[in-house]
Amino acid sequence: MGLNATTVYANAGNPTVLKLLGAGDRRVLDVGCGAGDTGNLIRQTLGATVTGFTCSEGEQSAMGSPPPVLGRGLAGSRAGGV
Repeated sequence: MGLNATTVYANAGNPTVLKLLGAGDRRVLDVGCGAGDTGNLIRQTLGATVTGFTCSEGEQSAMGSPPPVLGRGLAGSRAGGV
């Protein structure tokens, strides 16, 4: 199975993830963040700083540069890494 560098997964975020985080959690690493929707939900709800990582260059582009949603966004590929 290869990485899909062109598909962008976007939604309203996954509220189930919020149940896994505590009110005191201030820094979150979102691996496989897609376009940053769940990270944005975490940031808005908990006020946490979210660093998102996606292997999709398309999703990285959807976040913008600098990423407005997460504060930090990283993209990598099998060939180059981060």
